Amino acid sequence: MFTGIIEYTGKLLSSKSLGEGLEMRIRSEAFGEDIQIGESISINGACTTVCSHQNQEITIQILKETLEKTTFSTLSNENILNIERSLTLEKRLGGHYLTGHIDCTGKIVDIKTQDMWQVITIEYPKEFACLLVMKGSIAIDGISLTVSQLTNTTFGIHLIPHTLSHTNLSTLSIGSLVNLEFDLIGKYIQRYQEGLNHGK
Repeated sequence: MFTGIIEYTGKLLSSKSLGEGLEMRIRSEAFGEDIQIGESISINGACTTVCSHQNQEITIQILKETLEKTTFSTLSNENILNIERSLTLEKRLGGHYLTGHIDCTGKIVDIKTQDMWQVITIEYPKEFACLLVMKGSIAIDGISLTVSQLTNTTFGIHLIPHTLSHTNLSTLSIGSLVNLEFDLIGKYIQRYQEGLNHGK
């Protein structure tokens, strides 16, 4: 479980094929001596497992299903990645509950700068429209953000300077793909409603 509050960024050092998946090597200050092999860690919003650890580098392994639903297959060496270690009982819940299970990717279709703020518009698959509400939560590359504009195929978010300087969003441009995880509570409500409808 994660919160969407990005603690560190890291850099992709290398990736290689692993059957139908990928093995990726990542460097970050987040990977201190206390990190444990086998622990869950969010990389660009996707829950992954630490497979090896040496100094400030880890390796993670990405399965075929994850590759199909995320941006991992499009990443290049030196790309900046958002990193969050898993939630603990002592940690403040500053964002919203995230599982690290990516639903789909979205595409940045517009970027506007307003004073020190930035407004980003993202296109997403229409079938997920029921999981978005104005002022509701959305996770973009693992970052907990608030929906400020909404249509059935696009949504907008406002970014403060701190978010831009402490995440990978400042490195993205129009056409860039991002990982999306929709609000967990909305998914349960949708599933419950489907059950009611099937019972009629």
